[in-house]
Amino acid sequence: MDKETYQQQIIEHFYDNMPLSKELSQLIASDPECKQYFHEIKQLRATEMNELEDPGEAYWSSYYDRLEDRMETPFHKIISFLNEPIVKYAAAALVLISFGYFMGKKDTELINTKHYISRTEYVIFYYLIKQSRTLLTNVVSLDELNTRYFLDQNIETSKKLMVFTSDLRSELQDKKSIYQLLGELERVLQAISVLDEDDITNLKIIQNGIEKKSLITKLESLDV
Repeated sequence: MDKETYQQQIIEHFYDNMPLSKELSQLIASDPECKQYFHEIKQLRATEMNELEDPGEAYWSSYYDRLEDRMETPFHKIISFLNEPIVKYAAAALVLISFGYFMGKKDTELINTKHYISRTEYVIFYYLIKQSRTLLTNVVSLDELNTRYFLDQNIETSKKLMVFTSDLRSELQDKKSIYQLLGELERVLQAISVLDEDDITNLKIIQNGIEKKSLITKLESLDV
């Protein structure tokens, strides 16, 4: 069974309630890439149903290994050491420098997504955009009174969405408009992911960046 076939069958399993074939079940058990894809779609489906759970340290460890290899900026090589306060500060500084550069770049044009990507990519893209719209709306609405209570959960969500964004973006490098839009989204998710709960100053920078780039409007206007 080739990659396109098993991806299609996994999509149908979770979204059309199709049973897994014996061949696919065996492939999931024996092929690490197929198994990884199965768990990714399972997580995306859980997100849709508002039942997203943390799959555990081992799962995210392999995810961030792949993420680090795909990033355009070097800060993710530091993030694995975030337990060290000085390193966390350095990582955040690198992200915000990168974010400042991103804010000055030309905006991405809106696109009709359905004409550009496959069904498999579309399913991932749809739920990424859906969850990102919610996240960015939440972040923009934060202020000094509610940041301490609500920022932490948004930071964790941004880390998960950042992985999905990086994975999808790596598959769509030849789709220029989508690739650029995902790049904009990825920059914002990066910046959110390294915030501290009481970091009001940098939160304001990110909020201004989201509004300046009209990212929420772009995500809401996508034909998904």
